[in-house]
Amino acid sequence: MEAMGVAIARYEHIDQEVPLDGWTTRMRCDSSTVKRLEAMLQEQPLKGFVRSQTGKNGFAFTLREAIIIAGKPVQE
Repeated sequence: MEAMGVAIARYEHIDQEVPLDGWTTRMRCDSSTVKRLEAMLQEQPLKGFVRSQTGKNGFAFTLREAIIIAGKPVQE
């Protein structure tokens, strides 16, 4: 963004753990899709990218979200 002349005023990133069961239910995935997604999330490179793991809430993955406040200076 800065290379394009946009000044970053503030940013933060947030890691959000997403349980696979709840997410696939909201996405209305059928059982074969759920099985394939779970398999994909356990393979590299996706496993390393989304840090999938089995924890106390079952199988989950992590989404990294960003909030960026930026603006391009007004040119006169």
